[in-house]
Amino acid sequence: WDYKITFFDSSGIESTSMPDSSLIVGQREILGKKWFVFSNGGLAANDSGGHRVGYPYAPSVNIAYKFPAVVGEQFHALESTLPTRVIALDTLIEVPAGKFRCYRYDYGRDRTFLSPGIGLVRLEAFTPWRNASLLWFRKDLVRLEIKD
Repeated sequence: WDYKITFFDSSGIESTSMPDSSLIVGQREILGKKWFVFSNGGLAANDSGGHRVGYPYAPSVNIAYKFPAVVGEQFHALESTLPTRVIALDTLIEVPAGKFRCYRYDYGRDRTFLSPGIGLVRLEAFTPWRNASLLWFRKDLVRLEIKD
Protein backbone atom coordinates (compact mmCIF):
# COMPACT_ATOMS: atom_id res chain seq x y z
CA TRP A 1 0.00 0.00 0.00
CA ASP A 2 1.37 3.38 -1.02
CA TYR A 3 -0.08 6.50 0.55
CA LYS A 4 0.18 10.27 0.25
CA ILE A 5 0.14 12.18 3.53
CA THR A 6 -1.01 15.78 3.08
CA PHE A 7 -0.86 18.57 5.65
CA PHE A 8 -3.09 21.65 5.39
CA ASP A 9 -2.72 25.19 6.67
CA SER A 10 -5.41 27.12 8.57
CA SER A 11 -6.95 28.21 5.23
CA GLY A 12 -7.44 24.59 4.18
CA ILE A 13 -4.72 24.84 1.54
CA GLU A 14 -2.20 22.03 1.12
CA SER A 15 1.02 23.11 2.81
CA THR A 16 3.16 20.01 2.33
CA SER A 17 2.91 16.34 1.47
CA MET A 18 5.03 13.23 1.70
CA PRO A 19 4.82 9.57 0.66
CA ASP A 20 4.20 6.70 3.07
CA SER A 21 3.92 2.97 2.49
CA SER A 22 3.01 -0.30 4.16
CA LEU A 23 4.57 -3.50 2.90
CA ILE A 24 3.80 -7.01 4.14
CA VAL A 25 7.06 -8.97 4.19
CA GLY A 26 5.88 -12.22 5.77
CA GLN A 27 3.46 -14.15 7.94
CA ARG A 28 3.71 -15.62 11.40
CA GLU A 29 1.39 -17.92 13.32
CA ILE A 30 0.91 -16.79 16.92
CA LEU A 31 -1.53 -18.54 19.26
CA GLY A 32 -3.14 -20.30 16.30
CA LYS A 33 -3.83 -17.12 14.34
CA LYS A 34 -2.15 -15.94 11.12
CA TRP A 35 -0.48 -12.54 11.59
CA PHE A 36 0.95 -10.45 8.75
CA VAL A 37 4.38 -8.95 9.37
CA PHE A 38 5.02 -5.46 7.97
CA SER A 39 8.38 -4.07 6.85
CA ASN A 40 8.45 -1.82 9.94
CA GLY A 41 8.07 -4.86 12.23
CA GLY A 42 4.39 -4.24 12.96
CA LEU A 43 1.86 -7.07 13.04
CA ALA A 44 -1.74 -7.22 11.81
CA ALA A 45 -4.43 -9.90 11.62
CA ASN A 46 -8.06 -10.12 10.55
CA ASP A 47 -10.63 -12.34 12.21
CA SER A 48 -14.35 -12.44 13.01
CA GLY A 49 -13.91 -9.61 15.55
CA GLY A 50 -12.23 -7.18 13.20
CA HIS A 51 -8.81 -5.87 12.26
CA ARG A 52 -6.19 -6.38 14.97
CA VAL A 53 -2.77 -4.77 15.16
CA GLY A 54 0.42 -5.15 17.10
CA TYR A 55 -0.59 -7.08 20.22
CA PRO A 56 -0.90 -10.79 19.41
CA TYR A 57 -0.73 -11.89 23.07
CA ALA A 58 -3.57 -9.64 24.31
CA PRO A 59 -6.53 -10.33 21.99
CA SER A 60 -9.04 -8.49 24.17
CA VAL A 61 -7.38 -5.09 23.70
CA ASN A 62 -5.97 -5.10 20.20
CA ILE A 63 -8.94 -4.51 17.90
CA ALA A 64 -8.16 -1.46 15.82
CA TYR A 65 -11.33 -1.60 13.71
CA LYS A 66 -14.35 -3.79 14.27
CA PHE A 67 -16.04 -5.59 11.39
CA PRO A 68 -18.55 -6.68 10.62
CA ALA A 69 -20.05 -3.71 12.40
CA VAL A 70 -23.36 -1.95 12.93
CA VAL A 71 -23.91 1.77 12.39
CA GLY A 72 -23.96 3.47 15.78
CA GLU A 73 -21.86 0.78 17.45
CA GLN A 74 -19.00 1.95 19.69
CA PHE A 75 -15.87 0.14 20.83
CA HIS A 76 -12.56 1.00 22.43
CA ALA A 77 -9.74 0.50 19.94
CA LEU A 78 -6.22 -0.38 21.08
CA GLU A 79 -6.76 0.31 24.80
CA SER A 80 -8.11 3.81 24.11
CA THR A 81 -10.26 5.58 26.66
CA LEU A 82 -12.18 7.37 23.89
CA PRO A 83 -14.69 5.27 21.95
CA THR A 84 -14.45 4.67 18.22
CA ARG A 85 -17.88 5.01 16.59
CA VAL A 86 -19.12 3.21 13.49
CA ILE A 87 -20.68 5.97 11.35
CA ALA A 88 -21.35 4.23 8.03
CA LEU A 89 -20.85 0.86 6.32
CA ASP A 90 -20.99 1.85 2.65
CA THR A 91 -19.30 5.23 2.11
CA LEU A 92 -17.90 5.70 -1.40
CA ILE A 93 -14.41 7.21 -1.16
CA GLU A 94 -12.38 8.27 -4.19
CA VAL A 95 -8.61 8.43 -3.82
CA PRO A 96 -5.78 8.27 -6.40
CA ALA A 97 -5.87 4.43 -6.21
CA GLY A 98 -9.55 4.36 -7.26
CA LYS A 99 -13.06 4.31 -5.78
CA PHE A 100 -13.77 2.14 -2.75
CA ARG A 101 -16.81 1.27 -0.63
CA CYS A 102 -15.71 1.84 2.94
CA TYR A 103 -16.69 1.54 6.56
CA ARG A 104 -16.39 4.94 8.26
CA TYR A 105 -15.10 5.07 11.81
CA ASP A 106 -14.88 8.27 13.89
CA TYR A 107 -12.52 8.60 16.83
CA GLY A 108 -12.62 11.96 18.57
CA ARG A 109 -12.31 14.44 15.70
CA ASP A 110 -10.65 11.95 13.34
CA ARG A 111 -12.21 9.85 10.56
CA THR A 112 -10.95 6.56 9.14
CA PHE A 113 -12.26 4.90 5.99
CA LEU A 114 -11.50 1.17 5.57
CA SER A 115 -12.54 -1.04 2.69
CA PRO A 116 -13.05 -4.76 3.42
CA GLY A 117 -10.36 -6.79 1.71
CA ILE A 118 -8.30 -3.66 0.94
CA GLY A 119 -7.60 -1.93 4.25
CA LEU A 120 -7.00 1.76 4.94
CA VAL A 121 -8.25 3.97 2.11
CA ARG A 122 -8.31 7.37 3.84
CA LEU A 123 -7.54 8.85 7.23
CA GLU A 124 -8.54 12.43 8.11
CA ALA A 125 -7.34 14.21 11.24
CA PHE A 126 -8.98 17.41 12.43
CA THR A 127 -7.88 19.99 14.98
CA PRO A 128 -9.95 22.60 16.83
CA TRP A 129 -9.79 26.03 15.21
CA ARG A 130 -11.89 29.08 16.10
CA ASN A 131 -14.91 27.13 17.40
CA ALA A 132 -14.76 24.67 14.49
CA SER A 133 -12.80 21.63 13.36
CA LEU A 134 -10.11 22.17 10.74
CA LEU A 135 -8.68 19.43 8.53
CA TRP A 136 -4.93 19.46 9.12
CA PHE A 137 -3.83 15.99 7.96
CA ARG A 138 -5.07 13.48 5.38
CA LYS A 139 -3.62 10.13 4.34
CA ASP A 140 -4.91 8.78 1.00
CA LEU A 141 -4.28 5.45 -0.70
CA VAL A 142 -2.33 6.13 -3.89
CA ARG A 143 -1.52 2.58 -5.04
CA LEU A 144 -1.94 -0.95 -3.84
CA GLU A 145 -0.66 -4.25 -5.04
CA ILE A 146 -2.06 -7.48 -3.63
CA LYS A 147 -0.22 -10.69 -4.40
CA ASP A 148 -1.55 -14.15 -3.58
